Amino acid sequence: MPQLSDLLPDEQTLIGSIKNSILSIVASASGGSVTALEQLENCYTEAIKLNGNTSYLQCYTSSGAYQTIQNSMNGVLEQFVRRRWSDGR
Repeated sequence: MPQLSDLLPDEQTLIGSIKNSILSIVASASGGSVTALEQLENCYTEAIKLNGNTSYLQCYTSSGAYQTIQNSMNGVLEQFVRRRWSDGR
């Protein structure tokens, strides 16, 4: 029967892996968030120029912001999965 110590790396390796994962995820999520905000800003700016009545939800879905955020979050999940499997555990 496997022991817990067989499944987990030593403390320093584990802490380093967690820290690297967090830094990578923060960078990825930050980039995706900035892109989504830029897409929303462009949508609102265009709506104002056209004297339109564009709702927040419409801009969120039609500008690509929703897809950008979804892709960013999928990337975060993928990073966790890849890191987990690349460690050979």
